[in-house]
Amino acid sequence: MSAVVDETAVIALFKAFCGYQESEDEFEEKFVIPKEPIILDKCAQILASGHQKPEIVQKIVLIIERICRLNPSFCCSFFLSKTRGEPCDCLGELIGLLLESEDLGVQQSVYQILGTLFGRDATMNLDDRLNLRQFYAVYFPVIEQALLHAPNTAVNATLLAIELVTAFLPIHQTFLRGVFTAGKLLETLMMKLPMDCVPSVSMVIRCAVIRLLSVGIGLQSSWFSTILVHRGLLRFVYALTTPEILLKDSLLAASLRNFFQWALLNHHIEVLLDVAEKVPNLGIAEITPFSDILQFVREKPASELVEKVVAFFGIPEIERNAGGIGGRTVFGFGEF
Repeated sequence: MSAVVDETAVIALFKAFCGYQESEDEFEEKFVIPKEPIILDKCAQILASGHQKPEIVQKIVLIIERICRLNPSFCCSFFLSKTRGEPCDCLGELIGLLLESEDLGVQQSVYQILGTLFGRDATMNLDDRLNLRQFYAVYFPVIEQALLHAPNTAVNATLLAIELVTAFLPIHQTFLRGVFTAGKLLETLMMKLPMDCVPSVSMVIRCAVIRLLSVGIGLQSSWFSTILVHRGLLRFVYALTTPEILLKDSLLAASLRNFFQWALLNHHIEVLLDVAEKVPNLGIAEITPFSDILQFVREKPASELVEKVVAFFGIPEIERNAGGIGGRTVFGFGEF
């Protein structure tokens, strides 16, 4: 049975911790820092106690967001300790709000909380590394499943979840490489790109997916581009790459050009070879950056391109001599 929380008490707590407004012209911040475990325990209990008024949930989430900004390392350990046998799972409740809340403000606050807790480079801190392992083992699958099965009408939740994955990609490559290699998440997201996909998808979601791809192709490491080419996922990008779309002054056109420009700048050779093969049939050979990609491939001797791919992906000599550039198996890629 859900317990209804006294709204006056929550408002008083919110004002004490997050500041208060004396008048329309004056705002005074009050950084009252009580013992974090006490505050977080109270917030966790309220979220777990059942359905509360939207105003209560909003204020509780804002309090948690403020505490996380003050002490992200402690809060990260606090939330993840709740998965070890204790009944209150505040982090799970927060992720549920991100994916299911009808309040965009609450969803954005949870996005900020997750970014503050886990959007940090954990290579120099063993505790942070262990916390990340637990997050990707216990909580990220919830986000992944939501993206795999989200209805196309859930635009806000889908957009924020994609943006979260995009933000984590450069700093959590070890974890997300496993996610993209073993699962269907990347393919499911890319299936939203074609204009004729059924059911229809919001244009902002298409732009978010292209942004994710641009961040992945912008990595110095080649594993992301390898997945795209080896699994044939670029076909979903080509479905959008038409003169009608590229020549428009739109966010989608800019996002597409940015994606291919990153492939060229980082010399992701297999992607460039694939683009050079497909571009003549798409009627976009004269459009930048595709004209630059074609020129790059034409000016490089075939042997040099093969050598670059070998250096990029570490292909043994015996596989290097298996065939020519035109084949998909020439570079010796096996199943992931």
